[in-house]
Amino acid sequence: MLEENQKIQLTINHFHESFQSLVFGTLTSDSLPFTSYAPFVKYENKYYFLISKIAQHHANLLANSLASIMLIEDESKAKNIFFRKRLSYAIDTELDVDIPEVRELFVSQFGEMVSQLIKMNFIVVGCHIQYGHIIVGPGQAYQIDKNQEVISQLTGIGGHGHTKS
Repeated sequence: MLEENQKIQLTINHFHESFQSLVFGTLTSDSLPFTSYAPFVKYENKYYFLISKIAQHHANLLANSLASIMLIEDESKAKNIFFRKRLSYAIDTELDVDIPEVRELFVSQFGEMVSQLIKMNFIVVGCHIQYGHIIVGPGQAYQIDKNQEVISQLTGIGGHGHTKS
């Protein structure tokens, strides 16, 4: 099991490298779920994404800083549509983060347009991870702690996860 957890940990550590954007979910003032996406960077093991201050999700995060983020394997690359690899985290957000290295990383990855967007009305949102899950296939779901480390394999109510076919 230790070897399997090490393999999953490596997947967690590198999964973000093939993505430029993440999916995130917030709650409206009526407690309705609202989903969007945003370009992101990872700096010092922390996720940051850009949003516009005039977008619905900005208002949602002002009212409730709790949210979720997800990276999900492209459908065209998935071996099985029901078990797309995905990494998701429950997060507490920090709005309008001003860390020069993070802004430089955004510009480095996405170009000078980032500087223009920030001059307009875009802000950097920081993600404080609370916990997460990674699913890498049938019967391969794992719980992750706030430090992005594998805690345990998830099982169903009866103690068994999905079985591999």
